[in-house]
Amino acid sequence: ADSEHCENAIFRVGDSMLGIAGHPEFTVPYGEALIRARADSIGPERAQAGLTSLARPTDGEVVGRWIAAFLKYGYR
Repeated sequence: ADSEHCENAIFRVGDSMLGIAGHPEFTVPYGEALIRARADSIGPERAQAGLTSLARPTDGEVVGRWIAAFLKYGYR
């Protein structure tokens, strides 16, 4: 998987290693706190875009199921 800001957002190596660059475990309040704390280094436009994006639904539950299935069964 990839995104505009991360060419390799999710990857696997073989059947037993899964790498996730994003943080599906982050809650919206935690994400907001991180963005606000780093707004100076992120820049005002990108910080605002990040804050705005927090209003959209997340895929945390789906990604959580992927992780659980990968840990239980490996890649299939």
